[in-house]
Amino acid sequence: MRLCRLPLESIPKRQVSVFNVLTLALNELCMRILLVEDEPDVRAFMLRALAIISPQAEIIAAEDGRQALMHFTERKIDLIISDQHMPYLSGLELLQAIRRSSDVPFVLISADSAVAEAAHAAGASCFLAKPFSLNALRQAVEYLAPAA
Repeated sequence: MRLCRLPLESIPKRQVSVFNVLTLALNELCMRILLVEDEPDVRAFMLRALAIISPQAEIIAAEDGRQALMHFTERKIDLIISDQHMPYLSGLELLQAIRRSSDVPFVLISADSAVAEAAHAAGASCFLAKPFSLNALRQAVEYLAPAA
């Protein structure tokens, strides 16, 4: 789980101090989502959609599988949502690399429905075929998101 921003207005004024804010923030946990998408416009759209679907989550964006793997090794990730066709590492290759050390929920997205079987065989938690609805994305995130 990841720390969320705690609005200062939620803390009584007499209690506001750096120590109190930090202590309260440590108790306010939220999910950290890693979004992996190489197309800038699609990535921007997905970031906006995820911010609406899961407003308390910290969303980290990666442009390709190699960058995603770096983010994954550097921080605790609670959910990965990845496109399939990307430079350096495909979504399936990223999934295989992640599965060597983790069972973090992983959503693979592709316009190629033939990838679905390979995705599930490699350990994907969910496969979304493009084009998908925002409702389908919401359902996947809500189903796979760890309880905060």
